[in-house]
Amino acid sequence: MNILLTGASGLLGKELLPRLSAGGMKVWALDILPPKDKLPGIEYIQGDLFDETYVKNILGGVKPNYLINLAWKVSGDYADSPLNFKFLQAGMALLKAFCANGGKRAVYFGSMFEYAASEKPLAESSPLQATNAYEECKTRLYRQALDYSKANGIELLWIRPFQIFGKDEVLPRLTAQIINSLKGGTVLNLRHSRLKRDFVFAPDCAAATVKALFSKAQGALNICTGEAVSLADYAKLFFKPAGKEDLLSLSDEPSNQPSLYLGANGKLLNEVGFNSFTPLPQAVKIILQSNNIPYTDK
Repeated sequence: MNILLTGASGLLGKELLPRLSAGGMKVWALDILPPKDKLPGIEYIQGDLFDETYVKNILGGVKPNYLINLAWKVSGDYADSPLNFKFLQAGMALLKAFCANGGKRAVYFGSMFEYAASEKPLAESSPLQATNAYEECKTRLYRQALDYSKANGIELLWIRPFQIFGKDEVLPRLTAQIINSLKGGTVLNLRHSRLKRDFVFAPDCAAATVKALFSKAQGALNICTGEAVSLADYAKLFFKPAGKEDLLSLSDEPSNQPSLYLGANGKLLNEVGFNSFTPLPQAVKIILQSNNIPYTDK
């Protein structure tokens, strides 16, 4: 059985590769950037997802039974980048090539930001509302891919992960800012500290994705813990055991972001059967130790 993964060099892609390979499948990893460290047993493909002819040729050669599409711009000016529309087009072209070559089950990644803001837990049936190009293109791809899959006999799973965090984050993501502060001895000014998010450890998200891949679940699927903590409390989990609380400055400035993103995970629990989330303090300990930052249990 062959599986093709796009966006393999990202935070979640790097967690997925070893888990997919361990399952005994032939794993092909497609990314525009060559990996720094290649895992044994993985076939790496360097290429541009925007090149539809190239994508058709790759799918024609690999003929994957399963597809996981992670590729998207998620850093810098991603919210309003014109690249969002190119990823929308590329996502549909990839799905059509997958179908043309006998593929049957595809997993695409959306975002919690597709949901309209709410002070209640967000379920897969909650209203969607786009406020920027990123959210608009994710939502369009979800609807187009779902319609196409239904018409062509493909099982489509559209995963909406909530606030993923992990040890290999890059700036300007929050965890990367925290690690930079602790390593450099510089103060982190957390200006919107009361915002609450449902934090999901990247290894847990990868494990849930693999289990969902081989489940019968279809359509939208939240990967979330069902619990939310403030950005302030999240940051304190790092600074306190590192003995660097003086480097954390908290304030509550007005924000144009929703005050709460909390997921409802009933479908994840009942249809996928996943509930193995790493407690936040344990996940933080793993991240700190992986960055050679002393951790003291208090």
